[in-house]
Amino acid sequence: MAPPPSSPSSLRKGDAADLRDPRNSHTSVSIPPAVQPAREFHLGMFEIGRPLGKGKFGRVYLAKERKNGFVCALKVLHKHELQKNQVEKQLRREIEIQSNLRHPNILQLYGHFHDSKRVFLILEFAGQGELYKMLQKARRFSEPRAAEVSDTPPPRLPSDSPLY
Repeated sequence: MAPPPSSPSSLRKGDAADLRDPRNSHTSVSIPPAVQPAREFHLGMFEIGRPLGKGKFGRVYLAKERKNGFVCALKVLHKHELQKNQVEKQLRREIEIQSNLRHPNILQLYGHFHDSKRVFLILEFAGQGELYKMLQKARRFSEPRAAEVSDTPPPRLPSDSPLY
């Protein structure tokens, strides 16, 4: 499987500058103003910890970057499973989308790399676990709990509301 389209090796030298140049309005890609040079990642940069979960294509592990102790989740996907299920294009698209996505309720994708047999996704570590599992256990969240979980304040009712 070739490197995903958003990998540093697939961009030509001037591509990032071309995308930031407002005169190149033909592109629909939005690049944040503070674009940092892409880092080259490899497995040796991480200490791999306990497994956090598993899925159809691989597993997720707790990991810590050796250099600065940054804690993250490392999703390890097996290329032969991705190819067998013909989802390589889907994975590339998900990497492309999630690399540019910034939302407090969606795990951040910090980077990705691959070797001959696996694709590695470096993800934000969700210390409290999966929202889906929390909801399954509780069956239903109260409004204050839903607001707490979603990190948004509950709606305030006007003082003259009959529900106040």
